[in-house]
Amino acid sequence: MKNLTDSALEIYSDDFRPVASFPASGLVPSVSIVCSVVKKESGFSVFTTKFGPVVGLPSPVAGVSLIVSALVRRACPDRLDLFSPGAPFRDRSGFVIGVIGLSSNLAPVPILPPKSYQLSGSFEFSR
Repeated sequence: MKNLTDSALEIYSDDFRPVASFPASGLVPSVSIVCSVVKKESGFSVFTTKFGPVVGLPSPVAGVSLIVSALVRRACPDRLDLFSPGAPFRDRSGFVIGVIGLSSNLAPVPILPPKSYQLSGSFEFSR
């Protein structure tokens, strides 16, 4: 697994244990987005977003998974080799110290019970 995000990535398990670290590779694919206003609501705009081309993303290689930004992953829904950082994992000061798992384009595995995380909250961490 290669990390194609702009920073090192510490991954934590569902029970908040550090399980993997991936240094930044130096390659950071990007995608352009085009936002169009679809309506005005209470003084603000509501947009629809379309993805442009992805730039700098290597072609798939058998047996190699890539960690990319969520925008890049979502712009490539047929790429099952792409993963993006999961929910932020914060220390007691609110500083992001890692992520809980990875997000993917893979279909859910039906034998595993779904877990959901409150992305706007924080997780307590102590060692």
